[in-house]
Amino acid sequence: MKQRILFTIDVEDYYMSPESIPISDWDLGKYPDRLAVGMEKLLDLLAEYDIQATFFWLGWLAERHPDLVKRCHNEGHEIGTHTYDHIPIYDLPVRAFRESLKRSIGVLSDLIGQPILSHRAPVWSLRRQARWMWDELSNAGIRVDSSIYPIESYLFGDATSPRHPYWIEAGEGGPILEVPPGTVMWFGRRAPLGGGGYLRALPWWYLSSSLGRWQREPKESVSGLSESAKYKGEAVIYIHPWELDPEHPDLPLTGREKRVHWVGLGTTERKLRKLLGKIESLSFREAFGLV
Repeated sequence: MKQRILFTIDVEDYYMSPESIPISDWDLGKYPDRLAVGMEKLLDLLAEYDIQATFFWLGWLAERHPDLVKRCHNEGHEIGTHTYDHIPIYDLPVRAFRESLKRSIGVLSDLIGQPILSHRAPVWSLRRQARWMWDELSNAGIRVDSSIYPIESYLFGDATSPRHPYWIEAGEGGPILEVPPGTVMWFGRRAPLGGGGYLRALPWWYLSSSLGRWQREPKESVSGLSESAKYKGEAVIYIHPWELDPEHPDLPLTGREKRVHWVGLGTTERKLRKLLGKIESLSFREAFGLV
């Protein structure tokens, strides 16, 4: 019997490093655009295994690849926002975040003819205690977020946050449901279930075993969902399209950032095929009854 998850994609190209490559360099011809390489391979795989997913699109990329946004939508996937330009929210003043969110949602909703209801922050940069961030999301019409990674890493994470979905009070649009990326307990400590760099760096047995651990955990019900919601405690797993493009050009990265970027890149497709072969998936819209 297949295990059901919530499979998600952060739509970024290979050069969109949060640490070393400034956004001002994105459109200067320094880095060849290769988004279609990974996206087409990923969409073909999802179709082959009949998997539904939620794609968190950067508005900047959506403007340049409207055909790919429409293909995602037409093939039954949900379109969410990853903001416009991938700047961590904690690096933005309130007005700049508002404009980035508004611009991204406008681009995406115009392309698919539907409201955008789901959000993931660049670099998992939302903060539980920063009320203004949640107010801005709520005021923009966002109803589900997946940005608080409940572990600690050198770049992101909040190990004090809940591991399962919870509501956060917000602005005029009402409370927002926070749906954290999947984590499991190993030897009494939190660990990533698998996704992104963790999927690439860790062996297949780890991901498979972690999925089993998640499945065996007691599931917490989420109050306040609509009657059409299908959520039953599924884990959130994520990937980036460029991780299916191991032949992309080299980048001016050094040290830990370079190691993290390239680690296990050639293993992504093999592991992803194994994962897709043993799962079913719901989009956020279907899982949480978003209408």
